[in-house]
Amino acid sequence: MQIKSVKRNLAILTLVISTIVIVSGNISTADAAPEEKIWICHATSSETNPYVLLQINKSAWNDDDGKGHGDDGAPDRHRDSLDLSLCTDPDTDTTAPEISYSAECTIPGNNGWCIGEVQIVWTVEDAESEVSNSSGCEDITVNYDTTGVSFTCEATSEGGTNSVTTEEFKIDSTAPVTLFDSQTPEANENGWNNSAVDVNFSCSDETSGVLTDSVIVSLTEEGAEQSATAQCEDSAGNTSDATVSGINIDLTAPTFGDIEDSYLLDQPVDVSCDDSLSGIATCDATLDTENPGTNTSSISASDLAGNEASLDLTYQVFYELACNDGDDGFSSPLDNSNYNVGRTIPMKFDACNYYGDIVENVVATAFIDDQEATTKGKSNDGNLFRYSEDSQQYIYNADTTGYSVGDYTLYAYLDDGQTISETVEFTEKSKKK
Repeated sequence: MQIKSVKRNLAILTLVISTIVIVSGNISTADAAPEEKIWICHATSSETNPYVLLQINKSAWNDDDGKGHGDDGAPDRHRDSLDLSLCTDPDTDTTAPEISYSAECTIPGNNGWCIGEVQIVWTVEDAESEVSNSSGCEDITVNYDTTGVSFTCEATSEGGTNSVTTEEFKIDSTAPVTLFDSQTPEANENGWNNSAVDVNFSCSDETSGVLTDSVIVSLTEEGAEQSATAQCEDSAGNTSDATVSGINIDLTAPTFGDIEDSYLLDQPVDVSCDDSLSGIATCDATLDTENPGTNTSSISASDLAGNEASLDLTYQVFYELACNDGDDGFSSPLDNSNYNVGRTIPMKFDACNYYGDIVENVVATAFIDDQEATTKGKSNDGNLFRYSEDSQQYIYNADTTGYSVGDYTLYAYLDDGQTISETVEFTEKSKKK
């Protein structure tokens, strides 16, 4: 071990002296430009430290191939070299730190998005030397929305500097915004619709964007205080809902109450209008009963939703015939069942309106069976009944002269369409009543 040490020192000393001589030779050339220097790995022939790093004049390197110079037959370790890596100390760190990372999304979303947090853990290792400096290598939790972010860890040791950049992370943990926009059609001034309603919602999202800009919810059933709920979704998979209420739809027209086939003269008749949902807005359903006989009338109604209904009616208006004595037939003295042929039969009836007031303008005709009745004298005009202000009745004095014995029916045909009738027997004059 000692001899090898002396030889190595002598070799180093020799090289140093040679270098000095060379340098001295250069110095003697006062006007020459400074010699270009180069670094070489000088072969020491030592097994434990075969090369040392030296700086020499470039002109001193006379090996054209650049692979080294010295004894051409000597092993490589006895030849000087421009390969400076040969001078490396075996204990020297030549490798930069190794850097790796792990990344976890706490709640994975859709389309490469994370809808939770991203947790990044860095690992920096160097087995040969200590990491002397690092930047951006701290563990990090990314808890904010971003369309794309990456992180770089850089570390330095004796072996050099290394850096690693993560993949790009897209984070959207915020739900999209769902807003009521409008309804089609708009409600009327009463707050009602009479058709199906489309409820329009808008969708927006600042980070990942929405799958659709709008959502339409259709309400097709009728009902009060209905609501519509829409859901918007962004590209990351976040969702949000919005609900609008107070939508009123009435698809059904109003209906009318009971309508009779006939009414009394001057009877007040207001047909009821009904709507069980939105309610009645207008009701024009008053019937005219001022004219006896067959009447026609139109009634109409509308509800608060704008639905309309109408009805054309045909009905009869009658006189009240039982307004005095409670009998709607012929009144006294037509109270016998048989009469002698040739006798005058007094046919009488009452006629009032709804309120019991006597009607004085009734038109009625008298018949015996199917033949027009006749009268003696001028008490009646043809077969027309006359009104008596004294008795407040309508009277026709029917003459039975010329009729055969038998059963006959007496008729009074009123202009309101009613018929009063009574069957009697005509007998011989000798037959007593």
